[in-house]
Amino acid sequence: MYSFILLSAGKGLRFGKDLPKQYLLLAGKPMIVHTLERVARINEIKEIIIVCEKEYEALIKRYIVDYRICRNVIFVKGGKTRQESVYNSLKHVSCDNVIIHEAARPMVTVSDFNKLIQCEYLNVSYTYQIPYTVLKRDEANNISGLLNREELVNIQLPQKFAKIDLLRAHELSLKEGKTFTEDASMVYYYCNKPIFCLQGNPYNVKMTEYVDLLYGEMLLKEEFVKEKD
Repeated sequence: MYSFILLSAGKGLRFGKDLPKQYLLLAGKPMIVHTLERVARINEIKEIIIVCEKEYEALIKRYIVDYRICRNVIFVKGGKTRQESVYNSLKHVSCDNVIIHEAARPMVTVSDFNKLIQCEYLNVSYTYQIPYTVLKRDEANNISGLLNREELVNIQLPQKFAKIDLLRAHELSLKEGKTFTEDASMVYYYCNKPIFCLQGNPYNVKMTEYVDLLYGEMLLKEEFVKEKD
């Protein structure tokens, strides 16, 4: 069984809206609901842990009722950083395995979650090949080196981890004062264990700026994102 952590504490300042992006409408329903509805269809997920700001907890509870999200839901206050938010949520996890996703990636499908769960490896991340040239830049804003994009991948969520590995990585990171922008790199760094890469897709984009919301509307309208389960 799995505990599902949904990160929803971001303020989405680049959207330029009063309401954080994860609560804005996308194809007629709040962005966060797209993920919650799909997770509620997966029997292997025992509990949903939503990391959010306290002021939006009542709003999400209303969504859960209105959209009939039939799962045990636990609310956890967001931290000052993404890393702190994940660590806070791990204290409430009751299962040995954890899936992490973010509310700002609403294009995820039930099939994506099922492939993650069915993968034989304990620590797994979706990744997608980088289709453009990547170069290094120095402090003077000059090109300082070349990177081989064949060796690089773009990290996508969702990810799954053994709770024991993820918790150990967070505790060691906290002790050493190191900061990571996502969890696969942290588990790799501290646990010295392989992170298996599942092939991601170009539609599982993170809603970062307002134009991404328009892009998401187009993808859903034209049925580029389809459920396979």
